[in-house]
Amino acid sequence: EYQMLIYFIDNKRKILSRDQLLDHIWGYDYYGDQRIVDTYVKKLRKKLKEAAPYIRTDRKSTRLNSSHHWL
Repeated sequence: EYQMLIYFIDNKRKILSRDQLLDHIWGYDYYGDQRIVDTYVKKLRKKLKEAAPYIRTDRKSTRLNSSHHWL
């Protein structure tokens, strides 16, 4: 979750695909289910509490909306 948050911050306002997140966080050789990204985004949102809405997700990608002061 920490690596994911840092990756979001480093790529703020960029649209990141599940594949990009998998490659960066779990490595190119990861052969598990891509839905692990969804699970970790959900866990990260839960920990971020009121800041959770700043992580935006659609069916194919996730991004961090960095226009807010907490970043």
